[in-house]
Amino acid sequence: MTSKSDVYFRRELQMLRRTGISFAENEKIAYRIYSSLCYFLLFGYPFVAFSDLFKHEFDIVADLLIYELATIMVCCEAFVVILNKKKLKALLSKLETKPFLPNFERGGEIEEKFLKDFSIVTERQANICWGSVFSTVGMSTIATLIKRIRSNDHRNWEFTYGPLTVLDVTRSPYFEITWLYQIMCVTVIGLSHSSIILIFSEILGHTSVQFKMLQNNLMQITENAHRLMTQEPRGAAEHQEVDASQIPWEYLQKSLNEAISYHLSILDVTYEMENIFNMLTLSIFMFSLAVTCFQVYHASILSAFDVRFLKCFTDSSSALFPVFLLCFWSHQVAHESEQVAKYVFQANFAGSDLRLQKSLSLIMLRSQRPVLLKAGKLIEISLPTFVSIIRASYSAYMVLRSVHEE
Repeated sequence: MTSKSDVYFRRELQMLRRTGISFAENEKIAYRIYSSLCYFLLFGYPFVAFSDLFKHEFDIVADLLIYELATIMVCCEAFVVILNKKKLKALLSKLETKPFLPNFERGGEIEEKFLKDFSIVTERQANICWGSVFSTVGMSTIATLIKRIRSNDHRNWEFTYGPLTVLDVTRSPYFEITWLYQIMCVTVIGLSHSSIILIFSEILGHTSVQFKMLQNNLMQITENAHRLMTQEPRGAAEHQEVDASQIPWEYLQKSLNEAISYHLSILDVTYEMENIFNMLTLSIFMFSLAVTCFQVYHASILSAFDVRFLKCFTDSSSALFPVFLLCFWSHQVAHESEQVAKYVFQANFAGSDLRLQKSLSLIMLRSQRPVLLKAGKLIEISLPTFVSIIRASYSAYMVLRSVHEE
Protein backbone atom coordinates (compact mmCIF):
# COMPACT_ATOMS: atom_id res chain seq x y z
CA MET A 1 0.00 0.00 0.00
CA THR A 2 1.40 3.39 -0.99
CA SER A 3 0.10 6.48 0.72
CA LYS A 4 -1.47 9.27 -1.21
CA SER A 5 0.95 11.73 -2.78
CA ASP A 6 1.46 15.08 -1.11
CA VAL A 7 2.76 18.12 -2.90
CA TYR A 8 5.84 18.59 -0.74
CA PHE A 9 6.95 21.84 -2.38
CA ARG A 10 3.57 23.59 -2.59
CA ARG A 11 4.41 26.44 -0.18
CA GLU A 12 7.67 27.37 -1.89
CA LEU A 13 6.25 27.15 -5.41
CA GLN A 14 3.27 29.32 -4.47
CA MET A 15 5.53 31.99 -2.97
CA LEU A 16 7.80 31.84 -6.02
CA ARG A 17 4.72 32.26 -8.23
CA ARG A 18 3.82 35.42 -6.28
CA THR A 19 7.22 36.84 -7.24
CA GLY A 20 6.53 36.20 -10.94
CA ILE A 21 8.27 32.83 -11.42
CA SER A 22 5.62 30.26 -12.25
CA PHE A 23 6.19 26.59 -13.10
CA ALA A 24 2.70 26.19 -14.55
CA GLU A 25 2.12 26.13 -18.28
CA ASN A 26 -0.35 28.30 -20.23
CA GLU A 27 -0.72 31.03 -17.63
CA LYS A 28 -3.41 33.64 -18.21
CA ILE A 29 -2.58 36.99 -19.80
CA ALA A 30 -3.21 38.84 -16.53
CA TYR A 31 -0.58 36.73 -14.74
CA ARG A 32 1.89 37.17 -17.59
CA ILE A 33 1.58 40.93 -17.25
CA TYR A 34 2.03 40.61 -13.49
CA SER A 35 5.05 38.34 -14.04
CA SER A 36 6.62 40.86 -16.42
CA LEU A 37 6.22 43.58 -13.77
CA CYS A 38 7.93 41.34 -11.19
CA TYR A 39 10.77 40.65 -13.65
CA PHE A 40 11.15 44.41 -14.15
CA LEU A 41 11.41 44.95 -10.40
CA LEU A 42 13.77 41.99 -9.92
CA PHE A 43 16.16 42.39 -12.85
CA GLY A 44 15.84 46.16 -13.33
CA TYR A 45 16.70 47.27 -9.81
CA PRO A 46 20.44 46.34 -9.95
CA PHE A 47 20.87 48.63 -12.98
CA VAL A 48 19.02 51.48 -11.28
CA ALA A 49 21.07 51.05 -8.09
CA PHE A 50 24.36 50.79 -10.03
CA SER A 51 23.69 54.08 -11.83
CA ASP A 52 23.56 55.73 -8.41
CA LEU A 53 26.50 53.84 -6.91
CA PHE A 54 29.42 56.28 -7.25
CA LYS A 55 27.61 59.54 -6.56
CA HIS A 56 28.26 59.45 -2.81
CA GLU A 57 31.02 59.27 -0.20
CA PHE A 58 33.06 56.08 0.28
CA ASP A 59 31.19 54.88 3.40
CA ILE A 60 27.86 55.14 1.59
CA VAL A 61 29.33 53.49 -1.51
CA ALA A 62 30.58 50.58 0.63
CA ASP A 63 27.06 50.03 1.97
CA LEU A 64 25.54 50.32 -1.51
CA LEU A 65 28.04 47.80 -2.90
CA ILE A 66 26.82 45.25 -0.35
CA TYR A 67 23.20 45.69 -1.46
CA GLU A 68 24.26 45.70 -5.13
CA LEU A 69 26.12 42.39 -4.77
CA ALA A 70 23.16 40.86 -2.94
CA THR A 71 20.68 41.90 -5.64
CA ILE A 72 22.97 40.61 -8.42
CA MET A 73 23.22 37.29 -6.58
CA VAL A 74 19.43 36.98 -6.44
CA CYS A 75 19.17 37.87 -10.14
CA CYS A 76 21.63 35.07 -10.92
CA GLU A 77 19.58 32.66 -8.80
CA ALA A 78 16.34 33.63 -10.53
CA PHE A 79 17.97 33.43 -13.97
CA VAL A 80 19.24 29.88 -13.29
CA VAL A 81 15.80 28.79 -12.04
CA ILE A 82 14.00 30.31 -15.05
CA LEU A 83 16.56 28.77 -17.43
CA ASN A 84 16.16 25.29 -15.85
CA LYS A 85 12.45 25.57 -15.14
CA LYS A 86 11.48 22.39 -17.02
CA LYS A 87 14.26 20.30 -15.49
CA LEU A 88 13.46 21.56 -12.00
CA LYS A 89 9.75 20.92 -12.45
CA ALA A 90 10.49 17.35 -13.61
CA LEU A 91 12.73 16.80 -10.58
CA LEU A 92 10.11 18.06 -8.13
CA SER A 93 7.44 15.92 -9.80
CA LYS A 94 9.70 12.88 -9.56
CA LEU A 95 10.08 13.34 -5.80
CA GLU A 96 6.28 13.31 -5.47
CA THR A 97 5.87 9.90 -7.15
CA LYS A 98 6.96 6.30 -6.52
CA PRO A 99 9.37 5.11 -5.19
CA PHE A 100 9.86 8.28 -3.12
CA LEU A 101 6.42 8.18 -1.50
CA PRO A 102 6.01 6.36 1.82
CA ASN A 103 5.34 2.66 1.18
CA PHE A 104 3.87 0.66 4.05
CA GLU A 105 4.76 -2.71 2.54
CA ARG A 106 8.35 -1.63 1.99
CA GLY A 107 9.21 -0.07 5.33
CA GLY A 108 6.14 0.13 7.54
CA GLU A 109 4.69 3.18 9.28
CA ILE A 110 8.12 4.63 10.03
CA GLU A 111 8.46 5.88 6.43
CA GLU A 112 5.41 8.10 6.81
CA LYS A 113 6.75 9.29 10.18
CA PHE A 114 10.08 10.27 8.59
CA LEU A 115 8.31 12.43 5.99
CA LYS A 116 5.89 13.96 8.50
CA ASP A 117 8.76 14.97 10.81
CA PHE A 118 10.64 16.44 7.86
CA SER A 119 7.53 18.36 6.76
CA ILE A 120 7.33 20.00 10.21
CA VAL A 121 11.01 21.03 9.97
CA THR A 122 10.59 22.53 6.49
CA GLU A 123 7.46 24.42 7.53
CA ARG A 124 9.32 26.04 10.42
CA GLN A 125 12.28 26.73 8.16
CA ALA A 126 10.04 28.45 5.61
CA ASN A 127 8.31 30.52 8.30
CA ILE A 128 11.67 31.70 9.62
CA CYS A 129 12.99 32.65 6.16
CA TRP A 130 9.89 34.47 4.96
CA GLY A 131 9.28 35.98 8.38
CA SER A 132 12.79 37.45 8.39
CA VAL A 133 12.19 39.03 4.96
CA PHE A 134 8.89 40.63 5.98
CA SER A 135 10.17 41.74 9.39
CA THR A 136 13.42 43.22 8.02
CA VAL A 137 11.75 45.09 5.17
CA GLY A 138 8.79 46.02 7.39
CA MET A 139 10.91 47.54 10.17
CA SER A 140 13.05 49.48 7.69
CA THR A 141 9.91 50.73 5.93
CA ILE A 142 8.31 51.90 9.19
CA ALA A 143 11.52 53.62 10.34
CA THR A 144 11.95 55.59 7.09
CA LEU A 145 8.23 56.38 6.89
CA ILE A 146 8.29 57.90 10.39
CA LYS A 147 11.27 60.06 9.44
CA ARG A 148 9.43 61.29 6.35
CA ILE A 149 6.25 62.11 8.29
CA ARG A 150 8.09 63.93 11.07
CA SER A 151 10.16 66.20 8.85
CA ASN A 152 9.58 68.28 5.73
CA ASP A 153 13.32 68.84 5.29
CA HIS A 154 14.63 66.50 2.56
CA ARG A 155 17.97 66.22 4.37
CA ASN A 156 16.22 64.22 7.10
CA TRP A 157 14.51 61.88 4.66
CA GLU A 158 15.99 58.41 4.27
CA PHE A 159 15.58 55.41 1.97
CA THR A 160 15.25 51.88 3.29
CA TYR A 161 18.22 50.37 1.42
CA GLY A 162 20.52 53.18 0.36
CA PRO A 163 19.86 56.43 -1.52
CA LEU A 164 18.47 56.52 -5.07
CA THR A 165 18.73 59.76 -7.03
CA VAL A 166 17.30 58.73 -10.39
CA LEU A 167 14.51 61.24 -9.74
CA ASP A 168 14.74 64.53 -7.87
CA VAL A 169 14.20 62.99 -4.43
CA THR A 170 14.56 66.34 -2.67
CA ARG A 171 10.95 67.05 -3.58
CA SER A 172 7.63 65.36 -2.99
CA PRO A 173 6.12 63.21 -4.56
CA TYR A 174 9.33 62.07 -6.33
CA PHE A 175 10.82 60.95 -3.03
CA GLU A 176 7.73 58.90 -2.15
CA ILE A 177 7.62 57.30 -5.62
CA THR A 178 11.30 56.30 -5.46
CA TRP A 179 10.93 55.15 -1.85
CA LEU A 180 7.95 52.93 -2.73
CA TYR A 181 9.73 51.58 -5.82
CA GLN A 182 12.73 50.53 -3.73
CA ILE A 183 10.54 48.80 -1.14
CA MET A 184 8.69 46.86 -3.84
CA CYS A 185 11.95 45.81 -5.48
CA VAL A 186 13.57 44.69 -2.22
CA THR A 187 10.46 42.73 -1.23
CA VAL A 188 10.35 40.85 -4.56
CA ILE A 189 14.10 40.23 -4.39
CA GLY A 190 13.98 38.99 -0.78
CA LEU A 191 11.02 36.65 -1.33
CA SER A 192 12.50 35.26 -4.57
CA HIS A 193 15.83 34.61 -2.86
CA SER A 194 14.34 32.91 0.19
CA SER A 195 11.95 30.78 -1.92
CA ILE A 196 14.72 29.55 -4.24
CA ILE A 197 16.97 28.69 -1.28
CA LEU A 198 14.06 26.91 0.44
CA ILE A 199 13.29 24.82 -2.66
CA PHE A 200 16.91 23.73 -3.02
CA SER A 201 17.37 23.02 0.70
CA GLU A 202 14.08 21.11 0.79
CA ILE A 203 15.19 18.92 -2.13
CA LEU A 204 18.40 18.20 -0.22
CA GLY A 205 16.47 17.48 2.98
CA HIS A 206 14.00 15.29 1.12
CA THR A 207 16.90 13.29 -0.34
CA SER A 208 18.39 12.76 3.12
CA VAL A 209 15.01 11.43 4.32
CA GLN A 210 14.92 9.05 1.34
CA PHE A 211 18.29 7.65 2.41
CA LYS A 212 16.85 7.07 5.90
CA MET A 213 13.91 5.21 4.36
CA LEU A 214 16.37 3.16 2.28
CA GLN A 215 18.32 2.26 5.43
CA ASN A 216 15.14 0.97 7.03
CA ASN A 217 14.30 -0.99 3.88
CA LEU A 218 17.72 -2.65 3.63
CA MET A 219 17.69 -3.57 7.31
CA GLN A 220 14.42 -5.49 6.71
CA ILE A 221 15.36 -7.03 3.36
CA THR A 222 15.01 -10.67 4.47
CA GLU A 223 11.79 -9.94 6.38
CA ASN A 224 10.31 -8.40 3.22
CA ALA A 225 11.40 -11.46 1.23
CA HIS A 226 9.74 -13.73 3.82
CA ARG A 227 6.47 -11.80 3.47
CA LEU A 228 6.66 -12.17 -0.31
CA MET A 229 7.09 -15.91 0.15
CA THR A 230 4.27 -16.40 2.68
CA GLN A 231 1.96 -13.72 1.18
CA GLU A 232 1.40 -12.38 4.69
CA PRO A 233 0.57 -8.66 5.05
CA ARG A 234 2.94 -6.49 7.05
CA GLY A 235 1.99 -6.52 10.73
CA ALA A 236 0.58 -10.06 10.74
CA ALA A 237 3.74 -11.42 12.36
CA GLU A 238 5.78 -8.29 12.89
CA HIS A 239 8.04 -9.60 15.68
CA GLN A 240 8.36 -13.16 14.39
CA GLU A 241 11.96 -14.36 14.03
CA VAL A 242 12.73 -15.02 10.35
CA ASP A 243 15.18 -17.78 9.35
CA ALA A 244 17.00 -16.30 6.36
CA SER A 245 18.40 -19.70 5.35
CA GLN A 246 14.88 -20.99 4.63
CA ILE A 247 13.99 -18.23 2.14
CA PRO A 248 14.53 -19.22 -1.53
CA TRP A 249 16.70 -17.00 -3.74
CA GLU A 250 13.69 -16.14 -5.89
CA TYR A 251 12.09 -14.08 -3.10
CA LEU A 252 15.38 -12.72 -1.78
CA GLN A 253 16.26 -11.51 -5.28
CA LYS A 254 12.93 -9.73 -5.70
CA SER A 255 13.30 -7.93 -2.35
CA LEU A 256 16.94 -7.12 -3.16
CA ASN A 257 16.11 -5.74 -6.63
CA GLU A 258 13.48 -3.42 -5.16
CA ALA A 259 16.00 -2.04 -2.64
CA ILE A 260 18.72 -1.61 -5.29
CA SER A 261 16.29 0.11 -7.67
CA TYR A 262 15.26 2.46 -4.85
CA HIS A 263 18.91 3.21 -4.03
CA LEU A 264 19.73 3.99 -7.67
CA SER A 265 16.66 6.26 -7.93
CA ILE A 266 17.88 8.31 -4.96
CA LEU A 267 21.37 8.58 -6.46
CA ASP A 268 19.87 9.72 -9.78
CA VAL A 269 18.05 12.52 -7.95
CA THR A 270 21.31 13.73 -6.40
CA TYR A 271 23.04 13.76 -9.82
CA GLU A 272 20.15 15.66 -11.42
CA MET A 273 20.07 18.10 -8.53
CA GLU A 274 23.79 18.82 -8.80
CA ASN A 275 23.58 19.33 -12.57
CA ILE A 276 20.72 21.82 -12.20
CA PHE A 277 22.01 23.74 -9.20
CA ASN A 278 25.81 23.56 -9.42
CA MET A 279 26.17 27.04 -11.00
CA LEU A 280 23.46 28.42 -8.73
CA THR A 281 25.26 27.24 -5.60
CA LEU A 282 28.56 28.58 -6.91
CA SER A 283 27.02 32.04 -7.42
CA ILE A 284 25.50 31.91 -3.91
CA PHE A 285 28.88 31.05 -2.40
CA MET A 286 30.81 33.67 -4.38
CA PHE A 287 28.42 36.58 -3.82
CA SER A 288 27.85 35.68 -0.15
CA LEU A 289 31.60 35.67 0.41
CA ALA A 290 31.95 39.00 -1.39
CA VAL A 291 29.22 40.56 0.76
CA THR A 292 30.85 39.12 3.89
CA CYS A 293 34.23 40.60 2.88
CA PHE A 294 32.73 44.10 2.61
CA GLN A 295 30.90 43.64 5.91
CA VAL A 296 34.07 42.44 7.66
CA TYR A 297 35.99 45.50 6.43
CA HIS A 298 33.15 47.82 7.43
CA ALA A 299 32.81 46.25 10.88
CA SER A 300 36.58 46.50 11.50
CA ILE A 301 36.50 50.32 11.36
CA LEU A 302 33.48 50.64 13.68
CA SER A 303 33.24 50.52 17.43
CA ALA A 304 31.69 47.37 18.91
CA PHE A 305 29.12 49.63 20.63
CA ASP A 306 28.14 51.41 17.41
CA VAL A 307 24.65 50.65 16.07
CA ARG A 308 26.19 50.30 12.60
CA PHE A 309 28.38 47.46 13.93
CA LEU A 310 25.23 45.56 14.90
CA LYS A 311 23.84 46.22 11.42
CA CYS A 312 27.03 44.79 9.86
CA PHE A 313 26.66 41.69 12.01
CA THR A 314 23.01 41.15 11.06
CA ASP A 315 23.69 41.80 7.36
CA SER A 316 26.60 39.32 7.42
CA SER A 317 24.37 36.75 9.12
CA SER A 318 21.72 37.27 6.45
CA ALA A 319 24.32 36.79 3.71
CA LEU A 320 25.72 33.61 5.26
CA PHE A 321 22.40 32.04 6.29
CA PRO A 322 21.64 30.62 2.79
CA VAL A 323 25.15 29.16 2.70
CA PHE A 324 24.57 27.56 6.12
CA LEU A 325 21.21 26.17 5.03
CA LEU A 326 22.67 24.55 1.91
CA CYS A 327 25.73 23.27 3.76
CA PHE A 328 23.63 21.78 6.57
CA TRP A 329 21.26 19.81 4.33
CA SER A 330 24.00 18.77 1.93
CA HIS A 331 25.96 17.48 4.92
CA GLN A 332 22.87 15.53 5.99
CA VAL A 333 22.68 13.93 2.53
CA ALA A 334 26.34 12.90 2.72
CA HIS A 335 25.93 11.56 6.27
CA GLU A 336 22.76 9.54 5.57
CA SER A 337 24.16 8.13 2.32
CA GLU A 338 27.21 6.90 4.24
CA GLN A 339 25.04 5.43 7.01
CA VAL A 340 23.44 3.04 4.49
CA ALA A 341 26.40 0.65 4.92
CA LYS A 342 25.84 0.51 8.68
CA TYR A 343 22.18 -0.46 8.30
CA VAL A 344 22.97 -3.07 5.62
CA PHE A 345 25.27 -4.75 8.14
CA GLN A 346 22.35 -4.86 10.62
CA ALA A 347 20.20 -6.85 8.16
CA ASN A 348 19.30 -10.45 8.99
CA PHE A 349 21.49 -12.01 6.28
CA ALA A 350 23.24 -14.73 8.35
CA GLY A 351 22.73 -18.11 6.67
CA SER A 352 20.97 -16.61 3.64
CA ASP A 353 21.83 -17.33 0.02
CA LEU A 354 25.42 -16.34 -0.80
CA ARG A 355 24.21 -14.31 -3.76
CA LEU A 356 22.31 -12.04 -1.37
CA GLN A 357 25.33 -11.66 0.91
CA LYS A 358 27.60 -10.75 -2.03
CA SER A 359 25.06 -8.20 -3.27
CA LEU A 360 24.77 -6.63 0.19
CA SER A 361 28.56 -6.38 0.42
CA LEU A 362 28.57 -4.47 -2.88
CA ILE A 363 25.92 -2.08 -1.53
CA MET A 364 28.05 -1.54 1.58
CA LEU A 365 31.10 -0.86 -0.59
CA ARG A 366 29.21 1.72 -2.67
CA SER A 367 27.78 3.41 0.42
CA GLN A 368 31.23 3.97 1.89
CA ARG A 369 31.61 6.70 -0.75
CA PRO A 370 29.17 9.35 0.51
CA VAL A 371 27.21 11.57 -1.86
CA LEU A 372 29.18 14.83 -1.84
CA LEU A 373 27.54 17.75 -3.65
CA LYS A 374 29.72 20.55 -4.98
CA ALA A 375 29.08 24.18 -5.90
CA GLY A 376 30.08 24.61 -9.53
CA LYS A 377 31.74 21.19 -9.16
CA LEU A 378 34.54 23.00 -7.31
CA ILE A 379 33.53 23.73 -3.70
CA GLU A 380 32.23 20.96 -1.47
CA ILE A 381 28.90 21.93 0.09
CA SER A 382 29.22 20.74 3.68
CA LEU A 383 29.32 21.98 7.27
CA PRO A 384 33.16 21.86 7.42
CA THR A 385 33.21 24.23 4.43
CA PHE A 386 30.84 26.61 6.23
CA VAL A 387 32.94 26.45 9.41
CA SER A 388 36.08 27.28 7.40
CA ILE A 389 34.28 30.35 5.95
CA ILE A 390 33.34 31.54 9.45
CA ARG A 391 36.88 31.03 10.72
CA ALA A 392 38.40 32.87 7.76
CA SER A 393 35.93 35.76 8.20
CA TYR A 394 36.70 36.05 11.91
CA SER A 395 40.46 35.91 11.28
CA ALA A 396 40.21 38.63 8.63
CA TYR A 397 38.13 40.77 10.99
CA MET A 398 40.69 40.46 13.81
CA VAL A 399 43.60 41.30 11.50
CA LEU A 400 41.85 44.37 10.07
CA ARG A 401 40.76 45.40 13.56
CA SER A 402 44.32 45.28 14.88
CA VAL A 403 45.60 47.25 11.85
CA HIS A 404 43.03 50.02 12.39
CA GLU A 405 43.76 50.18 16.11
CA GLU A 406 47.47 50.62 15.44
